Amino acid sequence: MRPRIIIVGAGPAGSSLAYYLSRQGFEVEVYESHQKPGNRPCAWGVPKQIERFIDIPKELVLNYIDVIDLYLNKKLLYSAEFKGEWGYVIDKPNWLKYLLDNSKATVKFRHPYDTKKLYRQNEGEEHVLVLANGRTGANESSLKLNAIEYVLEVDSWPNNKIEFWFDSSFVGYTWVFPRGDKHVSVGVGAFKSFSFLNKYLDEFIKNHPKICSGRTITKKGDFLVISGLRIDKAIRAKNVFAVGEAIGAVFPITGEGIRPSVMTSFALSRALSHETSYINELRKTGLPFAMNIHKVVLWMAMSSTPEERAQLLSSVPLEKSVLLATGEFDIEELKNSYPFLAEIFDNLEKNDVILDEYVNQHKELAEM
Repeated sequence: MRPRIIIVGAGPAGSSLAYYLSRQGFEVEVYESHQKPGNRPCAWGVPKQIERFIDIPKELVLNYIDVIDLYLNKKLLYSAEFKGEWGYVIDKPNWLKYLLDNSKATVKFRHPYDTKKLYRQNEGEEHVLVLANGRTGANESSLKLNAIEYVLEVDSWPNNKIEFWFDSSFVGYTWVFPRGDKHVSVGVGAFKSFSFLNKYLDEFIKNHPKICSGRTITKKGDFLVISGLRIDKAIRAKNVFAVGEAIGAVFPITGEGIRPSVMTSFALSRALSHETSYINELRKTGLPFAMNIHKVVLWMAMSSTPEERAQLLSSVPLEKSVLLATGEFDIEELKNSYPFLAEIFDNLEKNDVILDEYVNQHKELAEM
């Protein structure tokens, strides 16, 4: 007899896990504390590689992206047009609804749940508890990045183009993503205070010729946990697992969270349905390795001067930077592209210690 699955959280990790497991014959219950999921600051962009793990219905794709412009210190550094799509901007809230509606799970919204009580209730073999409650389930000392996002109504914006703007004076970036025909998501994420980011983003919008006259639809602020994947947090106790941001499934240098969260749920669904090791299934996705590479580059950026960060950003063609950002790379090619990182790439386990030591020495980064 298969165990009953209780999932806490209906974001990308929880909704996709409910979708996977209920379709495999598990009895699934989902508890979500909000009225509806998917409302945190997010550009709603996903690389096309997500379809290796889960379907994106065409009716939920707002934009097909095949052009990426990258700016450094207010100057265009690269513009790349991809053969076929790089990825999509999806209707994230309705995609989560689609996953839940097309599962056979029992879903309860606005239902905060006492996880300690759930721990006590799941001591037997017949229940499995999964924490998909995002940063709530993450390590309190994890590295955090603040983010602010506007959704603007604009006169025009290319439906197929996204922009990334880097400022070498800090670690982070500003983004502009289309959201359908007449709206854009414009935001900034960085190791800076919300006060700084508010002023910075307002000035950015004011000086951007295509969005400066846009009308504000929404504005949100929040923080992301970007310490990288914590495999040691994936199994909390007997029959108690964690997925998504609760184990750090956010790519550290990009802040991308939808796809890596889905990948963790894909791994856990395989482990539960085939009675295999969750840790081994996570490793098969390639996510832990890609996350470690991201942690290397993040550490480099955090410990570099503005001049060194500018050199790091401008030293590699955009196409290879995109492969790095999405975790789709060959390690030897990456070492050739970033020769000054080759020694650290050769000792990825040490990188966990390096980043942890750096964060411990600069605790203000995690406490902003």
